[in-house]
Amino acid sequence: MDFKDKLDRADDYLERGDYFLAEEIYDEILARQEDNADALFGKGKCLFARCRYAEALESCDRAREIDPDAVPKRFYSQLLFAVKTNSRDYTRDVSQHSDFRDYKSKMCPNCGHSINPFFVICPFCDFDLRQLSLHDVCEDCGRIIYDDVCRYCGDVPVPHESLRRVAELCDEGFRHIGNFKIKEAKICFDRASKIDSNDANPVVGIAYCFYYLGYYVLALNKCNEAMKLDSDSVDEEFYGKVKSKVDSLKG
Repeated sequence: MDFKDKLDRADDYLERGDYFLAEEIYDEILARQEDNADALFGKGKCLFARCRYAEALESCDRAREIDPDAVPKRFYSQLLFAVKTNSRDYTRDVSQHSDFRDYKSKMCPNCGHSINPFFVICPFCDFDLRQLSLHDVCEDCGRIIYDDVCRYCGDVPVPHESLRRVAELCDEGFRHIGNFKIKEAKICFDRASKIDSNDANPVVGIAYCFYYLGYYVLALNKCNEAMKLDSDSVDEEFYGKVKSKVDSLKG
């Protein structure tokens, strides 16, 4: 698949709102062609959609250095305002800022209050909007679905495609471990962890990779990290093996 085909595929994911998969493809392009302005702008749009404004600005600035016309002025203006909104010296009382009038407010999907459309943290309930892509959102009312059925309008959620992707990557990673392809396995787990940093399974997978590569201290650290996310995520027998290896190094 050439760069154009990959860009088209990433743009398609971006258009469908699957920002994690889109960003993953943009990163693949940039790993081989770091001066690809289209991929840099595409990655910037993914980061912008996930409320990671400072990272989005960095990506878009790199794109503009390569091609001054790569980033539309309207989008860049919104991005600059988003970064300003979340800076330390910018109050959360949006009524004090005249430039906010140029943008429509949005509803916090957690508490339902109208807020600045570029806030990273809701000032009413402290919900981290950067994690929104990890939640199921009701298509009818726009609120987060925490249970099997939306408590506001009764909508039944469909599993988020990105979360399915985490499970697929973890399954692939453990298959690679079974075939002693540790490098390929770690790539899968790293990608899965990037999609959902709160899922213990990719962290456990990385622990296995470190163990089989002989990095026992790193493996133990990853086991402990996984257990902080989910106390039952690490197999006791495996944890015992890792702990034993670390203890033998100390002795």
